[in-house]
Amino acid sequence: MSDDDAAVRARLAALEAQVKAETDAKSAAKAAAIERLRQQKAQQDAEREQLLARQASLQKKSAPPPQARTDVRRSSMEDLGDAMALARKARDVKDEITRPRGEHEKSLLWSGGLSVLLGPLGWMYAGCSGRRSRPRPRTC
Repeated sequence: MSDDDAAVRARLAALEAQVKAETDAKSAAKAAAIERLRQQKAQQDAEREQLLARQASLQKKSAPPPQARTDVRRSSMEDLGDAMALARKARDVKDEITRPRGEHEKSLLWSGGLSVLLGPLGWMYAGCSGRRSRPRPRTC
């Protein structure tokens, strides 16, 4: 049995050496693949940095001077003019609502009230009527 034991041990040692060689080869291939990936990532990072630097330089060239940016702000006179225009429109609407209506004109207050209370039936009153005693330009 000693010859058999020696043969088995020799065979086992050969298998262990073969497994160790395969494991070392796989480890070396894995290390090489990882190194290639690190190099590719470093190259991509360098390209990205160059692109960002190029974009930053282009943006600096196309940026307007600082005094041009302050012109975007509105002056208080423009704001006052806008407020006055809005006040005029509000006054015109109030005058339109409160003015006395003619014989064939509908009251805006009645029209709004009936529309709120009766829904679609109130809209029939609120809509334009096709009949008028004298031709006038339609307002709605």
